[in-house]
Amino acid sequence: MRLEENDPFKRDTRKLIADGHEACQAGDYEAAFKFFLQAGFGDDPEGWFLVAGLRYQGIGIDKDLEAAFKFYLKAAEGGYCPAYGNIALMYKNGEWVEANHEKYLEYTYKAARWGNPQALFNMGQAFRKGDGVEVNNQYAAEYYRQAAFKGYAPAQNEYALMFLEGNGIEKDICQAFCWLSLAAQNGVEEANKNLQQLSIIVGDKLPQLQEYANNFSKHLDNGVKTR
Repeated sequence: MRLEENDPFKRDTRKLIADGHEACQAGDYEAAFKFFLQAGFGDDPEGWFLVAGLRYQGIGIDKDLEAAFKFYLKAAEGGYCPAYGNIALMYKNGEWVEANHEKYLEYTYKAARWGNPQALFNMGQAFRKGDGVEVNNQYAAEYYRQAAFKGYAPAQNEYALMFLEGNGIEKDICQAFCWLSLAAQNGVEEANKNLQQLSIIVGDKLPQLQEYANNFSKHLDNGVKTR
């Protein structure tokens, strides 16, 4: 039975998780593992997720990919959606489980449905490249859009390229420039190169586009969607 947030025992599990994070910050991963494990047994799926992470990395306890996979599953089944993304990657990389691209896409899609930015980006990549699904640039653009607005820098770069090419979305040089600027600010080297090339192409419109990009960034910081 799942516990509600206002359940006293549920609150206790939140404290266990907080204590676990505090132990991690202090470098006491063995203690952290015990706190997270108790939270898991207290029916808090985030506890299982954190246990899985320590098992996966071998921090505070022996590395055990089988246990990590099973704990990620337990967390996902308990409703902790970030676990879907980790399960997907283990299927992709063949870590403990046999590599299975269909399973990778299945769990990536589940993670994307719950708004995981990396999963949204990965679904965009799949639809753009026809990786296990039919090529669909409109779907790709939509997945990139969602990830981009969540601040996932690689998606911001890809979303910009969709605007630049008019691929799956109406061509819009201004939007392309804005998203490339944002991705470059967020450390995507490819976006920086793309932005330099586009700056040459737009010629005397560059100052106007730079001003628009600055305003665009401020709107996003204020939570305003511009497209």
